[in-house]
Amino acid sequence: MNRLPLTFVLLGGLLASCGGTGSGSVSIIGVDPRGELTVDVSGLPSGAAADVTVQSKFGSVDLTGGQVLRDLPLGTYSVSARTVMADGAPYLAVVTPEQTTFTEKTLRATVKVQYDLPLVGALTLNVAGVPAGQSTMLHLNGPDGFTKTLPGVATQTLEDLAPGTYTLTADAIRDQDFTYPAAIQPTTITVQRGRTAVGNVSFARDPRYGNLGLRVLGLPDGVTGVVTAQMAGGAPRTRSGSGLLTDLPVGTYALTPADAHTSGLTYRAPGSSVAVPSASTAFADVTYAPITGRLRVVVNSPVPVPAGVVSVTGTAQASVGVTATTTLDDLVPGDYAVQAATFQAGGWTYVSTVTPGTASVVAGNTAGATVTYLPLVTQPGLKRDFTPPALTLDGLDGDVLYGTASDAEGSVTVQVYVGTEHLGDVTPVNGQWSLTWPASQSGATDVTVIATDASGNSSRVTGTFGR
Repeated sequence: MNRLPLTFVLLGGLLASCGGTGSGSVSIIGVDPRGELTVDVSGLPSGAAADVTVQSKFGSVDLTGGQVLRDLPLGTYSVSARTVMADGAPYLAVVTPEQTTFTEKTLRATVKVQYDLPLVGALTLNVAGVPAGQSTMLHLNGPDGFTKTLPGVATQTLEDLAPGTYTLTADAIRDQDFTYPAAIQPTTITVQRGRTAVGNVSFARDPRYGNLGLRVLGLPDGVTGVVTAQMAGGAPRTRSGSGLLTDLPVGTYALTPADAHTSGLTYRAPGSSVAVPSASTAFADVTYAPITGRLRVVVNSPVPVPAGVVSVTGTAQASVGVTATTTLDDLVPGDYAVQAATFQAGGWTYVSTVTPGTASVVAGNTAGATVTYLPLVTQPGLKRDFTPPALTLDGLDGDVLYGTASDAEGSVTVQVYVGTEHLGDVTPVNGQWSLTWPASQSGATDVTVIATDASGNSSRVTGTFGR
């Protein structure tokens, strides 16, 4: 410790404190002998200067380190010390004792100035990258169950923190359909006594993800197209109608539109692919068009049309039966034949006209065909009979084929064919008919019998017989 003489500036009275931590009154006991004051300074880092003041009514002196002050007039001396910044931290001083009085009996004294860091530290948090109009919350957890949630403003300093390890997290921000995760450096922060630690929190769009905007076109109002986007090896994402698919991992996506069905038509959009960029939005149009058409068949008839009489047949579709005016939906484009057969009802024969006979179906449109039935007109007042006669082929008795034939409206003529040979005609008697089969014909042979009434209605039966 250095020993230096103390040079006082004599003042007319007690000097006021020069920025120290305290001062005291002077009590002069005598002027001889002289006192000796040792100022012991400790606790500062190597090379750091203390800031100590020794003061009495005789004057004051500033010290930057420990010293021994001699030849001091008897009286009361105050020692004060101010905070010193060293290595970026404040060192606080404790002076013991703060006052010393020299008397004839007490000529030597020691004052200890002990510097030390404060018991607490501080933490400055810097936040950057928060989108305009958005906000976030920071969460700080530390020793002894310490927890604090605070707004993520640009810069703020938390003081009086207990020394120890703190963990910092921050809520992600959602803005304009993008997620802004927090990048925190460091995530674990050590707060030291008397020092200010720093934590930095920054926000930016997550570069691992992008968005995809879909615009669905070509569908009638009120019809929604469903589009699936899928990256190879990834999970599918589906969107109904135009809009945004968000938070897609960056990469190339295959777009698969589902067929849409409405008003008897099927709409289809071609598949495509689109690259989703990092932290940005890609856009793709999905354009639908009809792939099927319709055919409206108008049936005009004064009486109900039996099933199986009117049919519509296309090259790519099985025949469809029609009994009344109807519209056939979802037809593959192409030509369709409209056929209408003659039918009988109520003693009348109904014949048709079809316009056009072949209808061309175009995707997205409705083609048309008209079937008109009218009764076949004969002489006025003539009753028409459309009922065929009853007919059976009962068997072969020796050389005689036999059966029954009758008609409610009158006589019947029976024709018999063996194979393709006309065996003969016969008129039934009391509803029974028979005809000799010459013995010259032998072996199993098909026999066909046709009965025709006076109105031209006929019935046909066949059988196989052996000789």
